[in-house]
Amino acid sequence: MPIIDNELIGEGSSGEFQIPNVPLGIFIESSIRKNVEAHGNSKWLTDVSTGKSMNYHQLFQSMRSVASGLRKRGFQTGDKLVVIGSNFIEIPLVSLAVWRAGGSQACLSVNLSHDAIDHRMREIGNKFVLTDYDRAGRIVDVVKGLDFVRAVFVIGDEPVTGCTQFNQLLEDPGDECPDNLDNVDMSSMAWLAYTSGTTGLAKCVVMPHKTVVGSLSRFKPSDNQVGAKFLFVNPMNNTYGLSLLLGMTLGCRDIYCLSDFSEDNLLSAIQQFKPVAISLFPAHIAWLCKHPDLNKFDLSSVKTVSIAGSSINPAYERQIFDKLPNLLLLNNVKQISNAIEMI
Repeated sequence: MPIIDNELIGEGSSGEFQIPNVPLGIFIESSIRKNVEAHGNSKWLTDVSTGKSMNYHQLFQSMRSVASGLRKRGFQTGDKLVVIGSNFIEIPLVSLAVWRAGGSQACLSVNLSHDAIDHRMREIGNKFVLTDYDRAGRIVDVVKGLDFVRAVFVIGDEPVTGCTQFNQLLEDPGDECPDNLDNVDMSSMAWLAYTSGTTGLAKCVVMPHKTVVGSLSRFKPSDNQVGAKFLFVNPMNNTYGLSLLLGMTLGCRDIYCLSDFSEDNLLSAIQQFKPVAISLFPAHIAWLCKHPDLNKFDLSSVKTVSIAGSSINPAYERQIFDKLPNLLLLNNVKQISNAIEMI
């Protein structure tokens, strides 16, 4: 980087880059609206396991419906919602809706124990929770001892005692989605970003609206990447996964997920939907390298693999290029922003 007038000049120092002075929910809604206007009803996210799909126009409407539904149930500016569940479409959708309603959210690992969830929720002070059917009973047991939690929403069509079905929020007409979020302080909390805790004590970073907007404001649709297919294997309810999802959403990508994951389902999804990029953990790379019948699947579409979680075995790091014949980039994620730019 050059030094001019005793100042270091480089990327990010140009006066041309300005962080929009708007709350996160308004920034995301505006970006999605532009995607809809420019690219029509492009696909946003498809759950390979259930076949459920949503395009960007539906995302725009659903985000406003859920935000309105939350408001009608007492959700106020600054209130918090906790997300804990598998890779269902509703997982990222509710985060977008919470921000559009002027609140903040935290994603918790699905592997946390009863006591750990209890501790986290007391620490967060959340009034609302979104979970899936498999975890709903455990979450209900936890919130019985937490008088500040007002509602638990559950994904799916099967009723669960003590829960409200998330579909009720989706059916809301959206008439109480706030026109603006002028009462949101840009320095107030938008996101409690927890680490998973799998490699040590879980840590948390409090991210205000301005920080997240600044991080996301440089991600815009690129003509040669709009509609590019990406397959999520890593969880969308952790910091890395949700950050990656947000970047690709603003970039108008065609995203796929697996709410019912298995390695064989992963291979079938690659063969059927032909993504150009996928996200994996190092354990998935090892499994692919050791799979005895990998050549029975057409994996030729994959050009980029993004890895997060831990370091990859150097032997598998070399072998995976032989297993995926058109792989060009193995991106071992150190920074979330780098992961989004690479894909």
